[in-house]
Formats: sequence, C-alpha cells, structure tokens
Amino acid sequence: MRGESRYQSRDGDSEYLRLCSSITSNIQFINSSGRSIQRLASSIGTNREPRNALQQLKKNTTETKEKIKGTRVMIDKIGRMDGGHQSEAKKRKQEQKRFGGDLEKAISTFEKGIALAVEKEKSVVSAESSYDDDYGNEHSSLMEDERRQQEQMFQQDVNVRTSYIRERQEGIQQLESDMKEVHEIFTDVADLVQDQGRTLESIEGNMTVAHDRTTDGVQQLTKASRHQKSARKKSLWLLLIVVIAAGVLAAIIVPSLKHK
Repeated sequence: MRGESRYQSRDGDSEYLRLCSSITSNIQFINSSGRSIQRLASSIGTNREPRNALQQLKKNTTETKEKIKGTRVMIDKIGRMDGGHQSEAKKRKQEQKRFGGDLEKAISTFEKGIALAVEKEKSVVSAESSYDDDYGNEHSSLMEDERRQQEQMFQQDVNVRTSYIRERQEGIQQLESDMKEVHEIFTDVADLVQDQGRTLESIEGNMTVAHDRTTDGVQQLTKASRHQKSARKKSLWLLLIVVIAAGVLAAIIVPSLKHK
C-alpha cells in the first residue's frame, strides 16, 4: 500500500491518476501471482500437489500475462502525459521510470515461477515415461497365460498414463510459450526504463539551461536597472549644477544691470 500512496500523492489530471492507480494495482497483482506460481510449482511431483495443479498454472499464467501486457501499455500511455510544463514533465517521467522498474521486478518474480513450474513438470513427465518403460519390460517377462489375463488392465493403464503425459507435455509447451512472450515484454520494459533515464537527463539538461538563462536574464536586468538609476542620478546632479550656475550668474548680472 506504500507504493500506492507514493504514486497517488501528487497533483495531476484525473486520467493520469487513474492510470497510476491501475498500474500500481496491476504490479501488486503480478507480484502476488508470481509468488503463488512459485509455491504451486514447488509442490509439483510431490504429495502436496493439488489435483488441478496444471489447470491452476495455466489460469494464473494467462491472467498474469494479460495484466503484464495491459500494464506495459498503461506505462507507455502515462509517458505521453507531460503535465504541461517541464517541472511536471520531469516528475511524471520519474514516476514512469519507477513504474517500469517495479514492473521489471514483478515480471522477474513471475518468470522464476514459470521456469520452476516447467522444470518440475518435465521431471514428472520423465518419471512417468520411465515408469511406463519399466512396467512394460516387467509385463513382457510374464508367462503367456498371465499376459493374456492382464492384457486389458495393462492397456487401460497405458492409455491413462499416455493421456496424463500428453496433458503434461501440452501444459509444458504452453508454459514455455507464455514464458517466452513474457520475457519479450520484460526486455521491452527494460528498454523503456533506459529510454526514460535518457529522457530525464534531457529534461534536466533543458531545465538547467533554462535556469541559467533566467539567472543571466535577471542579472542583465539588474545591471540595466543599476545603470538606469546611475544615469538618472547623474542627470539630476547635472541639472542641479546648471540651476546653481544659473543662480550664481543671475546674482552677478542682475545687480550690475540695476546700477546702469
């Protein structure tokens, strides 16, 4: 829940916050699903394995894969919502990068679960296949009459095991296909995180340039203002000197004119 508040505690438009909330929820789901798959996979081939373990794996994998795809799309979408100015764009790019990193970790957890499930399923199939071979060799060494008596039962058992192995093999193929598809998304997300890092550097560079230009502009305006004040002061002093000189001249000239 700390992650959820982290992503929603900042200002922004409603659609952006809605996407952030959905992304956070999806990442939590993917993490939880990955851990569940790991627990389920660890039980395969043991007496703790549920009867419908393979069906659960398929269901969890399919649902999680769709969540991963949807989350990737939403992360890309919020990357195009810059908020209208550079400082907001920087915050959102940072947020997008964090989302990408969190999704990478969640996918990694999910991939580990699927890889473990595939490994355990293959071990089960191998063990079952070996059992069939041993059973068939033992059966061939029986006397002819015993072989006839057990023919039907043996064939039924073979059919059941063949169907069981085939189902497991198909499940393995599906899991491997899902794992490959998810890994491609993982690689794509990793590229996205790197791109966002470069974008952040560009935004920060632009903001630094803008700040420097603003600072320089302020300095120039301050300098101009000082020059203007200095020029005004000089003009006032010059005017005062002119007035004083005019007064002195008047004081000299006027009395002399009166004597004439």
